[in-house]
Amino acid sequence: MMRHLLSLVLVVSLVGGPSVQAAETQNREVRVTAEGAKVLAAPSAQGRVLQRVPRGEVLRVVEESGEWYLVTAPGIQPGFVNKALVEVVVSAPIAGGAPPADVPPGIAHDPMACMQAQENALALADVTAQSQVQKSRVYFKAHQYPDWYYVDMKAPNRPRFLALLPQPLPDTQKVDYYIYALDTTMQTARTDQYEPPVSASCQTSKPGPGAGLDPAEANQIVIGGTKEGQPPIPPGFNKKGIIAFVAVTGAVIAGAALSSAASVASAGTTASAGAGASGGAGAAAGGGGMSGAAVAGIVVGGVAVVGGAGYLAYNAVQASSDEGDSGGSTGQPGTGDIAFRLSWSTGADLDLYVQEPNGNVIYYGNPSSSTGGRLDVDSNSSCANLRSNPIENVYWPTGRAPRGTYRFWVQHFGCGAASSFTLQVLRGIGGSVASSNSGFVNSGQQSTHYSFVY
Repeated sequence: MMRHLLSLVLVVSLVGGPSVQAAETQNREVRVTAEGAKVLAAPSAQGRVLQRVPRGEVLRVVEESGEWYLVTAPGIQPGFVNKALVEVVVSAPIAGGAPPADVPPGIAHDPMACMQAQENALALADVTAQSQVQKSRVYFKAHQYPDWYYVDMKAPNRPRFLALLPQPLPDTQKVDYYIYALDTTMQTARTDQYEPPVSASCQTSKPGPGAGLDPAEANQIVIGGTKEGQPPIPPGFNKKGIIAFVAVTGAVIAGAALSSAASVASAGTTASAGAGASGGAGAAAGGGGMSGAAVAGIVVGGVAVVGGAGYLAYNAVQASSDEGDSGGSTGQPGTGDIAFRLSWSTGADLDLYVQEPNGNVIYYGNPSSSTGGRLDVDSNSSCANLRSNPIENVYWPTGRAPRGTYRFWVQHFGCGAASSFTLQVLRGIGGSVASSNSGFVNSGQQSTHYSFVY
């Protein structure tokens, strides 16, 4: 599934700009003090609700951003919780205890000596982790402006990650940037901040042959924001090659609207150009879903965007993991050792979550696992490209599924009405039914958690 960087969100939601504090919170835990505290996809009261956490639940703090904590826990999707809803229970390493086993990712990067005006700079880094790199990004801004933006890095040849930056304008004297990485255990790392000058004669930052980058990608740059209300085109940069902007709230601007929209003013809004859009800038309501006639364009971060002619489908998850299918497929579901099959009959976007015995959760934002499990069919993304009989499917090929207890549940993405569903556990090639559960889930909510021992 092509989701924002909701990816994204967790794409957008995992980290803000350089004000995020990671090292100070590395050993901190918090206990939920409010009943049904919301875990949100972004550090904003308007952020999409990922799930609700009961009072007394202990969460690990990954990062801190203003009045928000980025938290995680076994079975809890990483997201943001307001500090007013929790209390700190561990704020320092336990006396006499062993140091944390988790080691932050390693980032090897040769800083750019300069950037050429009106040319795309190629950022390269070797990113490694003890577990697995989940995401790597380049945060950047024109030196004379305060707001940070980012682009996700791709990894066609691990551990080498790369990303194209937008073109600095001639009057931009310097570009500030740094590289950030996140692994699957939620450990983070970042480089120093660099400030290469911009000149008309710089040759060192251009994309070179053999870098593993499709030349067409210079015209397919997706920019992410780090604070609400940012202009979709980063100040000091050319709009050429930028096809979409994903705001921290989950709003998306694409097509001709990029030139006419001054900022993303409201959460959950998709501004776009083309048939099916309304308003002078082509604004279309993204939060309430899109009609089938309006889905002739693109999907960025799980939000359907109309227009964007010539756009080659951007896969935000593949940009961060490059492990194959993002879960955006709507083909035939796979079977093998074990498969988890979600089916429903409405236009809602329901998402399947499967937690394998090692604690890793497979879902649209983490569609594949080192054990071989993968989300291979994902339907009704953001209530677009609707199927008559939507399903989602997570499976392990024959000989790959780990033994132990699997937990699985349904999350209503928030678009479309409440919906009933069926969750089946299938065994063997062809998929004989080993377990079947039926339920009902409200918009934006999470279902009962089920379990199956394999």
